[in-house]
Amino acid sequence: MNKINKFTPKVCKEVVEEINEVLATLGDKLGLKISTKGGSYCSDSFTTKLNILLPNAKTDEEKALESQLTDLFLDPQSNSEFELVGYKTRASKRPFVIIKRSNGARYVTSENQAIRYFRSEEMTKKMTRTVEVENIMVELEEVES
Repeated sequence: MNKINKFTPKVCKEVVEEINEVLATLGDKLGLKISTKGGSYCSDSFTTKLNILLPNAKTDEEKALESQLTDLFLDPQSNSEFELVGYKTRASKRPFVIIKRSNGARYVTSENQAIRYFRSEEMTKKMTRTVEVENIMVELEEVES
């Protein structure tokens, strides 16, 4: 990389890639996952967040996905072509992160697409039973009132 005179999106991306290479080496040495996350820039400065995780720690996307799996009755392993691996809480249109099993490519998708790809018949039946139980509970509460 040449000497940097001004920060642009392309320069920031190159800097982040180089920093992540060095951090990965350091992380291997310390037994941690270390990387940068996000960032902002202007012409003379660049700021990024440093993310340090234990090797078995879940990322923010993985943690957020867990609650979505139960709320939407999704099975992340139910699709033979894709695997559901994350949920971006700040993304309104396409918050689900999926990985193509054949080549490891990462994609983002909408809630409707995630439901289409990752809600198995078993999960649909479970969801139907849960909704039926909730409806019965509401009816019982109304009768008691």
